[in-house]
Amino acid sequence: MRRLLALAALLLALTLPGAAHADERILQYLSDVAIQPDASLLVTETIDVRAEGNQIRRGIYRDFPTRYREPNGRQVNVGFDLLGVTRDGQPEPHTRERMSNGVRIRIGSPDVLLAPGTYRYVIRYRTDRQLGRFERHDELYWNATGNGWAFPIDLAVATFRLPKPVRFGQRSAYTGAQGSRDSHARVITDEPGVIAWQTTAPLGSYEGLTVAAAFPKGVLPAPSDAQQARWWLADWAPIIAGAAALVLVLGYYYIAWKRAGRGPLAGTVVPLFSPPDSLSPAAMRYVSRMGSDDRTVVAALVDLGVRGKIRMEETDGGWFGKDKTRLVRLPDASFADLPEPEARLAAELFAGGDEIVIEQKNYKRFQAARTALGSRLKDSYEDVLFVRNWRWSLGGLAWFAALFGATAGIILIAEGDPVGSPILVVASGAFVVAWLLYRASLEGSGGLLLKIGAAAAAVVGVGAAAIIIPLALQTGRLLPLLLPLLSLPVVISAFWWMAAPTREGRRVMDRIAGFKQYLSIAERERLDRLHPPEADTPELFEKYLPYAIALGVETRWARRFQGVLEAAAADPSQRRGFGWYSGSRSPWTNTGAFTRTLGAGMVGAISSASASPGSRSGSSGGGFSGGGGGGGGGGGW
Repeated sequence: MRRLLALAALLLALTLPGAAHADERILQYLSDVAIQPDASLLVTETIDVRAEGNQIRRGIYRDFPTRYREPNGRQVNVGFDLLGVTRDGQPEPHTRERMSNGVRIRIGSPDVLLAPGTYRYVIRYRTDRQLGRFERHDELYWNATGNGWAFPIDLAVATFRLPKPVRFGQRSAYTGAQGSRDSHARVITDEPGVIAWQTTAPLGSYEGLTVAAAFPKGVLPAPSDAQQARWWLADWAPIIAGAAALVLVLGYYYIAWKRAGRGPLAGTVVPLFSPPDSLSPAAMRYVSRMGSDDRTVVAALVDLGVRGKIRMEETDGGWFGKDKTRLVRLPDASFADLPEPEARLAAELFAGGDEIVIEQKNYKRFQAARTALGSRLKDSYEDVLFVRNWRWSLGGLAWFAALFGATAGIILIAEGDPVGSPILVVASGAFVVAWLLYRASLEGSGGLLLKIGAAAAAVVGVGAAAIIIPLALQTGRLLPLLLPLLSLPVVISAFWWMAAPTREGRRVMDRIAGFKQYLSIAERERLDRLHPPEADTPELFEKYLPYAIALGVETRWARRFQGVLEAAAADPSQRRGFGWYSGSRSPWTNTGAFTRTLGAGMVGAISSASASPGSRSGSSGGGFSGGGGGGGGGGGW
């Protein structure tokens, strides 16, 4: 009995007047398009909706595309100027939101919930660049309702009005989903200057009404040259700005490189048979690459071994383990007679005891040692043998930021965003002021105050750019912003490649190149022609091995001495040296493996030992529904 009563109640509800229309929908959609004498469109949309508190709780929103792509691939940006919004004849609160291809008008107040019922929304806006200009006629091809509505539309009416009482020519109407060529619509008005269509069947969700009509040439004036120029700039100005930003950034760095980064040109390289200018292996590595790295540390450690300060003990990790190297400070070894950088390296390594294993759990000590070595080398050679040119690199970074922000501002201006122009002026002006103050600080008195002022102006410029760049990204114009971003690798890497030798540094680097040439020569014939002052002996191999590691030629150096060391191995009386190393890779019988262990092998071990755990990762009639101008859609909120 209970089930029968429930079924009866359901049937009764379905038969009540209006019960079948309890779902949210658009009851009527009227689109009135008045073509103005200046060829712009004054559009009035009257939308009657039934709200039930489901999707339509506070109001509705209307999406309007402002960016289209023509068949030839050209992107066209149309204007959109909202003139007013009412609900049931009264002004209604609304906001304008940016979308990737247009704007969204959100109608209603977030603090006001609508009671279930029927509401009439009227939206008035002006748009331009919507007319098609053909050889024998002009045309309006208009997506009256848009195909993006989540609600069905019971009835849709589209009306075109000309500024002159001229009859329309060929006309078409399309209904259905995007791309449909169905035509469930008919002309209900066809008078001089006015034509209207009405749907003959309801439109489902995400279905719309699109209409097109031609009218004679001469009814509307052709776009003037100035107007076409403005349109062209609106379409292409962001792309031009992005391309110009890319060229200007790269141009800046080209000039910077010619003026400061290139440095003195390399001279003639003459082979040298001893380290030039009394440089240690670590110093030679640092000066030649104008910076420190893991190989700099390895060269210093091997040099400590050759000097008799430490011993390197290689331990076999077995089948499943990993080989490790232990550094042991030799008894009575003093670091006081070492160059300052190597002395600080050794002091940091052995601060906790007389031995340390090269492994990651000791990363703090290896980090400290590496930092100490690099810091002392910097104090000794930077700004003496080479300069970093930080001023040029920082200037390039500011230049990039200014141009990137300018591109974003031009995008907003092209989109008609009122925020774009003033913020662009602020950002550009701030960067210009920052640059002028910084240049003045380098040339006159009051340098500190001027630099503080420059920093403050730069902060203002960055802040302004931080405002407009996200807004520009919301427009969907990604290509103009992508173009200057292509220069970012140059901007970042400039902090390294802008380093340049001084005149004295170039002389020293040429001598280092000469010594490297000597260490790299493995052919007996070439050695004989050079007449080196020392014969190839195990002592010579050991003496210059740290330098070969520093310059990355240890493999060639070992190949040259392989026969010499094997001959010495056969005669115990000649086996002198290498007391600072113990391990399975004998320098006498396996010279190549020994050298690789101390070279590339040690570099990898130091790199791993200097990194904290977790800092590395492993892993015409030719149209269709939805075509033409207008369009978009909407929904409730």
